[in-house]
Amino acid sequence: MPRPKAYDPDVVLQKAMLLFWEKGYEATGVEDLEKHMGINRFSIYSTFKSKQQLFLAALDRYDERRGDKVYALLTAKEAGLPTLKRIFKGLTTQAEQGNRMGCFMCNSAIERSLVDPEIAARVQGHFNRLEEALYA
Repeated sequence: MPRPKAYDPDVVLQKAMLLFWEKGYEATGVEDLEKHMGINRFSIYSTFKSKQQLFLAALDRYDERRGDKVYALLTAKEAGLPTLKRIFKGLTTQAEQGNRMGCFMCNSAIERSLVDPEIAARVQGHFNRLEEALYA
């Protein structure tokens, strides 16, 4: 029987997402992930299988945490121009407060979409969902 994990996969995934968001896929090495996530290489690969699979899980996490909120705001019954203004004001406020990392999905689209079809599909799914919400 395998021994239980000494870490919470949800917590380490959050840490990986933030690191990938800050540095990008290519600039983030496995050593960086080990240090930032607080787990060893074996644990990373046993839990997430590969750096690419960890990155895909990080994109999914971002979509769940950020995308779901924006989607819910845009599809709410009272959504309209004031909602759009509130969303964009929130983005500009983050930038003014020093968060200049931008959108993780946009960053990933620019960096990886032409070389990784799985990442491209994940990013496109996020964009499609937001487009549907804006249309609604």
